[in-house]
Amino acid sequence: MNSQARQNIWEQVELTNRVQDLCNGVIKLPKDPIVWGSPLGKAISALMAALYESLDLAVFKRKGQTESPTHVLYNEFIEINNYVCPFCGLDKFKTRGGPRREDFDHYLHKSAYPLASANMRNLVPTCGTCNQDHKKAKDILADGVAFYPFAAIPEVMVEVDCKQYPMITKLGDKGTWSVKVELAKSDATVVPKMNAWNRVYSIKRRLEVEIQDYCEEWMAEVSDDCPHEVDEKQFAALITSARTKAKERAKRRMEPKQIVKEAFYDFVLTKAKGPFVESFRRLRNEPYA
Repeated sequence: MNSQARQNIWEQVELTNRVQDLCNGVIKLPKDPIVWGSPLGKAISALMAALYESLDLAVFKRKGQTESPTHVLYNEFIEINNYVCPFCGLDKFKTRGGPRREDFDHYLHKSAYPLASANMRNLVPTCGTCNQDHKKAKDILADGVAFYPFAAIPEVMVEVDCKQYPMITKLGDKGTWSVKVELAKSDATVVPKMNAWNRVYSIKRRLEVEIQDYCEEWMAEVSDDCPHEVDEKQFAALITSARTKAKERAKRRMEPKQIVKEAFYDFVLTKAKGPFVESFRRLRNEPYA
């Protein structure tokens, strides 16, 4: 190889590992100079795989530290995000003190970005559902930009609506729901990142399925602690209280699903048709009728 060819490969290595700049669109990767099917490409691929598999995390070990660096990194991520998966908000991370932790996911997947496979800032704790069922080998940068998981993420709002109400008298009917996920503060520059997040983790569809599966349970929860019959006004007060609790729990990020529960209760209070709410109130008052 001549010096220019070596320089091109080095630049590809250097730029591929600037994960935050790639996510923010500050830099773009040039055309890949490595022919991965060639002997050189296969050798580089084998080298990166070996580096990842035998990654010597001892270099990250701090003085006096007894825990393994991977556990320390996991703990630090939990301290920032708490136990709710920041990618979906629907699943809960394994506890820090337990024998197991969530797997570290290659944010830039190693199949498409092998040169970043041993970059610790490209390894992110992710819930099993996000990692194994949705992201898999998808390219997070296919939209040009993406959220960088080690930086502050803007607040989002979830809005729920119902296209077809579930038939309370028909077992198994869940209705048809729609969900809108938007930034709390409008920012056109962040919209492509929202698109990437939804595309890779199927956020909108997963929230809609969550409502279909749990809406009846969430409606039943509002009166679990109320032993007496309730009128329409009292029932609305119970739903309001449930929405407030979900909002507070969503902020604490210790219990999953709270952000969508809050949005669902808000829908019940502001958009739901009277018969929908009344049917649940009557079911609450006459559970065996």
